[in-house]
Amino acid sequence: MPQMQFIYVLPGWECSAHDSRALCDAISRSSGLKVPQDGGFKNNYMVAIRKIMIQKLPTFTKSVNHIESRIKNLKRKFHAINEMCRQSGYTWNDVEKKIACEETWYLEWIKNHNDAKSLYNVSFPYFSELEMVYDKDRATSLVAEDPMMVA
Repeated sequence: MPQMQFIYVLPGWECSAHDSRALCDAISRSSGLKVPQDGGFKNNYMVAIRKIMIQKLPTFTKSVNHIESRIKNLKRKFHAINEMCRQSGYTWNDVEKKIACEETWYLEWIKNHNDAKSLYNVSFPYFSELEMVYDKDRATSLVAEDPMMVA
């Protein structure tokens, strides 16, 4: 099974391509992480992201469609795990970074939750970092947490 990795690119930040510290740094800046207010990004924003990725990783050859597909897949998996977090019978193993539940519970759950298929006993190492980006309560509520204080 291919390894799903989310790569966050922040111009001018010297770190490894998959280092979550870059995302935490961007979120904690005084200017903040700019998130579109209209619910989406401008057309062709992925072209600009791909150009930045090529600058940082000269051997990067993936297409814009590939990048978009990876982001959608990562977001889908995050939301599936996040939904399970809200159920009884489920816990998050923060050491191994994966779902911790009885297999029978999981098999019953995936009957009605297709996005959760193939997540049992599989590591999802960036769940905590992605929670800052995708979890609506944390990102938009009046009591939003400081990203540096979350971990």
